[in-house]
Amino acid sequence: MTQDEIARTILGRMQQSASPYPEVPGIYRVGDQNKRDALLLNLADVSEMQRVPDVLKFQFEAAWCSLLAWGYIATDASVFHAPLRDRPVLTELGKTQDTSQAIPGLSSGDQFVLDIESVSGPLDLVVRQYLSESWESACTRRWLSSAFMLGAASERLINVLAEAVEVKLQVTRSPVNNRTVKALNDWLISQIPGLKNKYPQCSADFHDLDSVLSSVFQNYRITRNTAGHPRSTVVVVDERLQLSNLHAFKPYARIACSVLKLS
Repeated sequence: MTQDEIARTILGRMQQSASPYPEVPGIYRVGDQNKRDALLLNLADVSEMQRVPDVLKFQFEAAWCSLLAWGYIATDASVFHAPLRDRPVLTELGKTQDTSQAIPGLSSGDQFVLDIESVSGPLDLVVRQYLSESWESACTRRWLSSAFMLGAASERLINVLAEAVEVKLQVTRSPVNNRTVKALNDWLISQIPGLKNKYPQCSADFHDLDSVLSSVFQNYRITRNTAGHPRSTVVVVDERLQLSNLHAFKPYARIACSVLKLS
């Protein structure tokens, strides 16, 4: 197992057994089966700590520290000022985190991209580069950089789609359509009726494509412009909103890349 998989497994098992502490809002007890050593033994599928492989011990420790550092879990010691380092508690952030997708602070940029490609298919290399950089920036809390790179990934994806549409419909963009990415996006939307006529069996995909180009793309474009155009005031990128935008790229790419698979 990778460190990312170990962290997801720990978090998932804690979520399954979580119950609230009435006296501490936003904190959840997780039961003796999810004590630190018990989790490690379970992952190793052994009954004695001496039999746990050293590599797994190292990966588990790194995953555990990452979960603590990002606030997905805490310890009784930090919550109740009691010396119980071995007994973890789940925070509200950890309780609500979706363990089926890449997790900020735990998953690498490459893992984030692979998660997206699991539904979109292989992405353009430049799109992959910007997506990975955006995720890594978020994991080090460089939110401006993350927002800018995510917008760049979206812009490159729009260019890839436009090239594919030109080939599939045998049309050519005018120079006006290439002046700005917004103009290019508007041109793409104008080509959807032609795609529907040529590929009627995929009409549902085109309906979704119209929606994401009209809304999701615009959100990425506006956010990128806000982050990338300096003004007289400090730009603040909302952390939770940026994380939400990162995860929204998965369905966005799935729908957009459906055009690349048309035949």
